[in-house]
Amino acid sequence: MWESQNDLGGTIGPDSDILFSQFRSIGEDCNCNGTPDACDIAGGAPDDNANGIPDECEMVSPELPADPRHQARKHRYLSLDPSSNASEVAYKVELVEMMRCSGDLRRTCSVDADCPNVCDNDSDITCTGDPACMGGTCVASTPCIHHPDEGLSWWVQAPEQEPLGCRLPGGCTDQDWFARLDTTLHSQTWNDFGVADSSLLHISDCQITPVATYAVSACMPPDGDVCSDPLVIGTILRPPPGNYGDVVGPVDPVTTEFDPPNQILSVGDISGYLLTNLNYGLPGDPKPQAHWTWVDMEGQGTPFYRPQAILNVGDLNQILFGLMGRPYSWAGNNVDPGDCP
Repeated sequence: MWESQNDLGGTIGPDSDILFSQFRSIGEDCNCNGTPDACDIAGGAPDDNANGIPDECEMVSPELPADPRHQARKHRYLSLDPSSNASEVAYKVELVEMMRCSGDLRRTCSVDADCPNVCDNDSDITCTGDPACMGGTCVASTPCIHHPDEGLSWWVQAPEQEPLGCRLPGGCTDQDWFARLDTTLHSQTWNDFGVADSSLLHISDCQITPVATYAVSACMPPDGDVCSDPLVIGTILRPPPGNYGDVVGPVDPVTTEFDPPNQILSVGDISGYLLTNLNYGLPGDPKPQAHWTWVDMEGQGTPFYRPQAILNVGDLNQILFGLMGRPYSWAGNNVDPGDCP
């Protein structure tokens, strides 16, 4: 009958309650607290699935909010439910894809499945009656290119409750949080903001642009080298004739709220902004209105115009510019996420 001394201060043998199969290598220290993971678990650290990894180290992918208002694509915001991680993590945001028209990085592209590698922008693409291409055949196109900033990533910074003092008309009707991006890793326990568990995290900065795809991952501090599977979030698709400005769909007759953006630019988008600006947070929650993250298009901070959870005439101007067919960033918005501070 063999037995051996181990680093937990006890012995391990064939009849021991502690089996080698329950532990990873004694040297692994996933939470970087100076104590091997196996010793943490032996000392009482939770390991509910008995896989030898302390629960605090098992990062969970962030999730989309249950609220359908925040599952919709937005212009300048990524919204997620941070409550899936009970331990301290850092959230990383990576720009996965952003298409631009060749020769003009201000103009955004969307690639149709039936018309690949063409830029849907203004008159760059026209169609005839062939149903093979959404009712037509592409007869003119401008190539799309992958933006050189694809692959860049940033860290979500410490959030603020009731964004920037919640200077929205009528105040705030929820306890959602607002956060910026930076290149400095920030970690914390994100599922406890001191308010209801249903609180959401809305991420916005000059790096968040329309017609782009982002991946949000939970990463282990202090280095952030080990991350969860990402939650992929897309921003607004490009509606004709402009690259932005589609903030709402029609009013739902049942809920009397605005439907999500529907890739159609119309006077209804102006109405959606105005009604949200006038009614948001008022007693009785007058309808129809959209969530402020749908219609907050820009903010202050030339030349980057970062959204700041304040609804003002600048947001309305951006919708009007979109209706006029002007490309995104025509009025000074940031063009390249890599240029952001």
